[in-house]
Amino acid sequence: MALDVEPIFTRFSLNLAVRAVRYVLVGPSIEPLLGGLILALALLGAWHLGRSHRDRLGMALLCFGPYLVAHSLLHHVEAIRYAVPYLPLASLLLAAGIAWLVARAAVPRPGSPRWG
Repeated sequence: MALDVEPIFTRFSLNLAVRAVRYVLVGPSIEPLLGGLILALALLGAWHLGRSHRDRLGMALLCFGPYLVAHSLLHHVEAIRYAVPYLPLASLLLAAGIAWLVARAAVPRPGSPRWG
C-alpha cells in the first residue's frame, strides 16, 4: 500500500523542509498563532539556556534531539502523534523562556535599588 505522503528524506526540497518545520514545531499546538508564540518562547528559552546553562541544554538535546531529527527526516511529519516524544523538550524550552521573561520583568521590591 502506497501512502500519499512521503517522508522528507525520500525527496528533499526547500518547500518540503519549510512545511516539515511548520508541521514539526508549530503543528502540535493546532492553532498556528499559539504555535508561533510557543515556538518564539521556546527559542528564547533555548537561547537563555545556551548562554547560562549549557549543560542543561546539552542534556535535554541529547535526550530528545535525535528523535526530533529522525522524526523530521524519516517520519510523516503531518501526523501529530509522532510529535509526542519531543514535547517534553518543547515544554522545557518554553518554561525556560517564560522564566527568563518573568525574571526580566520582575517588579522591584521596596528597598531594592530599582525601587521608585
